[in-house]
Amino acid sequence: MNYFTIDEKLPSFNDYQLACRRNKYEGAKLKSSIEDLIYTYVRWGIVRKTLFPVKSYPVEIRIEWHERTKKRDVDNIQSSKKFILDALVKQGILIDDGRKYVKQIRDTVKDDVKDYVLVEIIENGN
Repeated sequence: MNYFTIDEKLPSFNDYQLACRRNKYEGAKLKSSIEDLIYTYVRWGIVRKTLFPVKSYPVEIRIEWHERTKKRDVDNIQSSKKFILDALVKQGILIDDGRKYVKQIRDTVKDDVKDYVLVEIIENGN
């Protein structure tokens, strides 16, 4: 199984949009900090040997968003998938995140006692 876990709550689209509205640098700073955070968890997945470069395309990405509270809308929660996919490409796990390489992204939001995100890559979209 090819997966990794982000043991934190990722910002919502509203958080990112608010940062962008504050000033032109704030949005870029937030995006950079989100990417750095995700890179750390991607690298931990590689070190733990649960995450490795994909060899067979296209893939399906399954993302479980575990939320401690019910305060955020589903679409806001799932908006960070863009940052996750970009991190997987930049770290060499995926060649690209275009439709030739990523066939489907399946999101599930689950109520939980802790905030975290589980990302699984299914090769050949099966």
